[in-house]
Formats: sequence, structure tokens, C-alpha cells
Amino acid sequence: MNVREAIKEWLQYHHISVVFGNPGSTEIPFLVDWPESISYVLGLQESQVVAMADGYAQALGQPAVVNLHSQPGLGHAMGALMTARRNRSPLVVTIGQEDSRHHIVEPLLYGNLAPWASSIAQWSYQPTSSEDVVPALERAYHEARRPPGGPAAVILPMDYLNGKANWNPRREVDYHTVPQGINELSQLLKASKFPALVIGDEVDKEDAWGEAVSLAEAIDCPVYGAPLSMRTGFPNRHPLFQGHLNPVMSTIIQILSPYDQVLVIGAPAFLTYPYVPGSREWAKTIVHHISSDPEYLARSMASKGYYGSVRLAMKALLAKIAPKEPELSEITLQEAEQKSTAARERAAMGSDYVIYTIGQSMPADAIVVDESVSHSLLLRKILNFSRQGSYYTASNGALGWGLAAAAGIQLAQRQRRVLAVLGDGASLYGMQSLWTMREWHLPIVIVILNNHGYNILKSLTQSLYPGHLAKTPGLSVEHVDFTHLAESMGVKAVKVDNPFDLEMELHTAWASKDPYLLDVQVDPEIPRLL
Repeated sequence: MNVREAIKEWLQYHHISVVFGNPGSTEIPFLVDWPESISYVLGLQESQVVAMADGYAQALGQPAVVNLHSQPGLGHAMGALMTARRNRSPLVVTIGQEDSRHHIVEPLLYGNLAPWASSIAQWSYQPTSSEDVVPALERAYHEARRPPGGPAAVILPMDYLNGKANWNPRREVDYHTVPQGINELSQLLKASKFPALVIGDEVDKEDAWGEAVSLAEAIDCPVYGAPLSMRTGFPNRHPLFQGHLNPVMSTIIQILSPYDQVLVIGAPAFLTYPYVPGSREWAKTIVHHISSDPEYLARSMASKGYYGSVRLAMKALLAKIAPKEPELSEITLQEAEQKSTAARERAAMGSDYVIYTIGQSMPADAIVVDESVSHSLLLRKILNFSRQGSYYTASNGALGWGLAAAAGIQLAQRQRRVLAVLGDGASLYGMQSLWTMREWHLPIVIVILNNHGYNILKSLTQSLYPGHLAKTPGLSVEHVDFTHLAESMGVKAVKVDNPFDLEMELHTAWASKDPYLLDVQVDPEIPRLL
């Protein structure tokens, strides 16, 4: 068996039915004789195929495979790979390499790729022979899954794919462990007079919403969403939910200081942006931190960290904490306020109105991919996330992830509809992904909140340098016709600049069986950041 054949068997052994890629000459040996049982999803730029694989891996809960083209392809993909690393997304990244028989003269596409890839991968390796290739892929599969999770790269010289294969990789690794110290933590929570929980993305990754809700109700305590969390781990309409913490340390301390014991589950403690002067000292509050990510724990502000599976940790706590009788009430005031604010802003196409209207149009099980940046906090507040796997965003602030990730998530979750909400600036980094959506008939509803600029940067400028906004260049994005851009990729698109059309076109978009883009002209008022 040659390596090309063995790789296909290896993919099938791991039930990998989709590979993402943007091929070049070094990938031809990888692609010839491609089996019908494995879909090759073509993207039009390497950063986009990595983001597609990132979204797919997160939504499916298992490693995805992405195929890059040699040194130029890795260069194009570096930003997206860094996002995948920060997202803790398990990716097996294969990178084409020139034929090893002329590496000594450094041919056109040659590069010393393993050290380069190692700067953003959990593990990277260039095999030394054809027999080394499939064992390297098998290790990459497990390295990608190793907590905290991330890309693992294997460089594939062209000639190795035609060589003899060595393939006997069948093994399984379970990385889930129960954190040590749960008994002591349970005693502290039971003795606490004013406890609180902060819930992060790992809860959603481990399918542990049920455990999180049960734990909150057993303790009968307030629950906060972790600041800038890339996924939601708790239903935001639950009576115990108090909203997401703002990513400002002094504000976080102010909000959590009334509690004597705070337990952060599955998130950094705490992620902030931007820097704002203020106290970083806790008065009497004791912060505990459970995470499967050793990096989160190493830089945590918590008094004590507990390493291991958040799902198993919550199960262990629930076994030791006798449930209280929670005093749950219906959340009606907040929803009434949102409806009232939306009605006041309707004529001006204000952000509250637009996002509220989007929320009213969504199916109950819709998945939201958020790259709206300056609207993200409002979006998380207004939209209803009532089940696991309902919200995704990038963790590192790099633009260009949203459209491609939406395509990957829709491929992984065919039974649910995906809504991609993006700022106009962010969407321009990844419009090529519309072509892939159309080719695969992915019924994604795409809403571009078009305020003709980088409003998050305008907001930051106003906050940090009052009076200097008018003389700050590079913050406006005018004269972009998103409908023509989308239509050039084969995607139906409509410009929306009034409430009647918004309500009508959202209905049309959700009825579509193909991708549908709305270029929504929102009020360009600059939001207050601090």
C-alpha cells in the first residue's frame, strides 16, 4: 500500500468524511484517486479553509482535517491558524512540501515549514520517510485533541505520498479527568453565604449545559457569562443568569465583590480588553477556577485552580451538594425593555431594533456565528440562546473568521440553520467563503450590519483620545457594494435600509434553501465602549 492509499484509509478509520483545502501543485499527489466517501471542500483562500475547518471541528466536537499549499499557503493561513489555536479547535493540518529529492537546492515552493508551523501549532513535524507519514498523522490527530486543543501540523513532501506506507495507528486516548480537590470545593460552596458562578466556553464544548444549569439551581446562585467568551455555556434567558461580564478588570471586580465565593468554570479568569486603570485587588471574595486548559489556569487570577474536565467536575460537585429550593422567577422586565428600546429605534434602523428583529425571526434552534464586533455585546444580550452549540465567535479578535466558520459549522450541523452576523469591515476579510457556501448549497442567513466603518475603533478612539476622532485616519469603509460582491459568488443578496424591508427580507432569507445575504444599513452612531 502506498501513502496516498493509506491516508484515505486513515481518514475513514477516524470517520473523517470532510477535508477542507485550497490546493496547489504540491497537493496533487494527495488529491489523485480521491474517494467518493470523503468530501473535499474547496475554499478560495487558505485563511478561509482553516476557518471553515475551525468552525466544523467546534460544531462536530472532533478533529477536522485541513490541507494547505506549501510555504505560500501556510503564510496565508497563519492568522487563521492562530485564531484556531486561541479557539482551542482540534485541527490536523497537512502542508504540502516540494519533492524531498531536491530540497538541497531550495526549489520554488520549498520552506523549512515545521519550525514555522510550530509557532502556532500544538505540535508540528515533517516526516523523514514515506513510512513515517501515517504514524505522523495519527500522532497529529491525538496532539490536536490534547488539552487545551489546537492545530497539529504534518508537512508532506510530494514524493513521500507515492512511497511505501506503514500504517498501524489504531489507538484511542481519553483526555478527560476529574479535577483533584472537588471535595474541598464542594464544602466551601455549601458553606458559602453569597456564592456566584461564572460560566465559559468549555461548558459548551463538553456538552455540559445540563450540568451547569443543575449546579446553579442546586446552589441557587447568580450566574454570569465569562467576558468575551467565544461560546455560551448557559441559557441567557434562565432566571439565574445575570448577563455577561464586561471585559474590564475593575468592573469585573466591582460586580463580583459582593460574593464571598466565586467559581469560574471553563473560561479564563479573566479575559479583558482594553486596558483600563483601576484596582485589581479582591476584598473578601475568594475566586476558584475549574478548566481543562492549563494555560488558562497558569495565568488565572483565582486563589485556586482545578485542572480537568468541567463536565466531570460539575457532576462530582452535584453528587456532593444537596439541592436548595430555588426561587426562580420569569424574566419579563428585561424582554419588555428590549422590545420597547427596539420600537423606539425602528425608524432610524438602530442597532437594538435590528438585532431584536433578527432575534424575532430566528428559528428556536438556530446557530449564531458572531463577527459583528462593535455589536457583539448587544447581540449576546438580545438574542435568545436556549440550547447547547448556539453561539460561536473568534477568541482572539482577528477579523476574517466569521463567514468561513459559518460555512464549516453549517456543514457539521445540517439539521440546524446558521445565522452569520458580521460587521461590514469584518466581512470583507472573507467574502471568498460565499462561493463555497453556494457550491455546497448551505442555507446560511448572512446579515452584514453595515455602519460604513470600524465602529469599534471609533469607539475606542473616542474613549481613550476624546476630541481626536476627526483626525484619526483609516476608520471608515465607504463605497462597498456588498450585494454585487455576493452575487458575483452566486449568492442572492439584498440591500436593506428600512424596517419594512428588514422584516420582509429576513422572512425570505429563512425560507431560502441556499445562502442569502442581507446588507443592512444600521444607524452609524458610535457605541460607547467604556
